[in-house]
Amino acid sequence: MSETVKTDTVGVMEELVMDVIEKDEPAEYKSGQINTGHVSHKTLKVFECPTCKRQFGHKGHLNNHMAIHTGVKKFECHVCSKKFAKKYNLMKHKLVHSGEKNFCCEECGRKFSHKGHFKYHLLTHKIGGSVKCEECQKMFLTERDLSKHLMVHRGIKEFKCHKCNKEFHQRGHLNKHIQTHSGDKQFECEECGRKFFQKTHLDNHILTHTGEKKFKCKECNRSFTQKGNLKNHTLIHKGEKNFVCETCGKQFTLKGSLTAHLQTHTQLKQFTCEECGKQFSQKTGLAHHLKIHAGVKRFACAVCGKLFPRKTNLKTHIISQHIV
Repeated sequence: MSETVKTDTVGVMEELVMDVIEKDEPAEYKSGQINTGHVSHKTLKVFECPTCKRQFGHKGHLNNHMAIHTGVKKFECHVCSKKFAKKYNLMKHKLVHSGEKNFCCEECGRKFSHKGHFKYHLLTHKIGGSVKCEECQKMFLTERDLSKHLMVHRGIKEFKCHKCNKEFHQRGHLNKHIQTHSGDKQFECEECGRKFFQKTHLDNHILTHTGEKKFKCKECNRSFTQKGNLKNHTLIHKGEKNFVCETCGKQFTLKGSLTAHLQTHTQLKQFTCEECGKQFSQKTGLAHHLKIHAGVKRFACAVCGKLFPRKTNLKTHIISQHIV
């Protein structure tokens, strides 16, 4: 990539990005491209916005446009109550809640709900980043994108759920979280009947039935069905354990692992085996225990091939039988 492109000013890049996103708007919302079935594409632009002088072929389109200047937002999302000046913007926003992503990048496989965001993403492959995060060296197209990213490093979570007060780095993550309060799981797996709030979650779940593992670790070639699981796995190779138990000092790579571990200190065992009545502090402990009743033996001795239902049983066997 040439230095000319690399040294493009941030201002020009910002304008380019906004131009790409605005072009996602359908023809009926653009001046000079209006077709209602009874008016020609060449209709004269006789309705002018008094604020920005933009012209429209129909008064109705001018009225819709004026909402941008007046601040009136009469179109409200029934899921998260966010309001919009244009009905089309509301329609685009609803895709966030449905999880529908019809635009897929052939370069990296990433999917998008909006065509404008998809086109914007393509620029990252064609142009590359123009501004760099000094924390992790990741590149971004604009200063605005970098500012959003820096919130993660600084721990800033400015988007709060009004129902449970949980906080998020990005508005999109909050919007997805809000669905969990609605209880509306409209995407159902035909294989097992499990339901999900978003189509993307269903798509990821289906991979557990097909056995497809398309996310591979570059360090050890281990494969995963979900991208999130791969990200968590890569932390193991980095050796980072930033989550520490204040009670016993044990360190963990993932926050979820620490949260599960903390239950061992509370003495609270809320997960009970219906087969034998044994109780567990963690759901995963119960899941492993149930495999014993089911006769599942997935831990094999590399020396003699004997199978065991639990990893601890395998370790005991190796120590007693094969270590002199």
